[in-house]
Amino acid sequence: MSWLKLSSTNNPYQDLLWGRPEKTSQRGSLVLVCFDSKYLPDTNHLMEQLLLQKPNTLTVILPDKLARIIPAAAGFIFCPSTPSGSLAATSEEPVSAAVKAHDVVVVAGGVGSNQETQLLAKKLANNHPNSKWVTTSWEDFYKNSQAEFIYFEDSKKESDTEGKRSVDLFAKENANATYVSPLNNTIAVAHKDHAVQLETNTTISDALVVCAELLAETSKPFESAVLSFLTN
Repeated sequence: MSWLKLSSTNNPYQDLLWGRPEKTSQRGSLVLVCFDSKYLPDTNHLMEQLLLQKPNTLTVILPDKLARIIPAAAGFIFCPSTPSGSLAATSEEPVSAAVKAHDVVVVAGGVGSNQETQLLAKKLANNHPNSKWVTTSWEDFYKNSQAEFIYFEDSKKESDTEGKRSVDLFAKENANATYVSPLNNTIAVAHKDHAVQLETNTTISDALVVCAELLAETSKPFESAVLSFLTN
């Protein structure tokens, strides 16, 4: 894989500019999925940050186990949960409808370890080949899906060399994903057979939130969406 290092003075992607609609009604729609109750803190954080982006619609999917501690509100959908508090197989119909109705799926935290919930997530990814997903937790079954993914890894590698090796391997094995990973003082973005190393102060958390909203407003390829945000 060939690597390109970008800076404010060396940026071939300047033409990838965003004209964000001023009217909220013209912006994209997001569905934030909490697959497991243990990811409630991640869900709360992402929900707050995503609302700052003023999407057209933000729907939050939650296991109904959380209904005891979270009051019902517009945009919240409580779905059947397993005894352990993750989304049950019987959640497939309402969650599938939400995935189909929104532009981008944002996974809060991860899918979790419950096999029933993992199978549900696998079905959702496979049954919606045109969907776009943003996640900080990569699942092996994602690679066999026709859906597109941006995977944000939030742990830094010990060295740039190790980091690039990890990025190269991931991009080679997961052609349907764009991989965003922090290196020492930069951020790496890889998709299929190319990668860039970006000089940026943007945090992975910030990039995840903004890219989720930007992706909902565009038909551009995922790598272009990431690059256009991180290099602006």
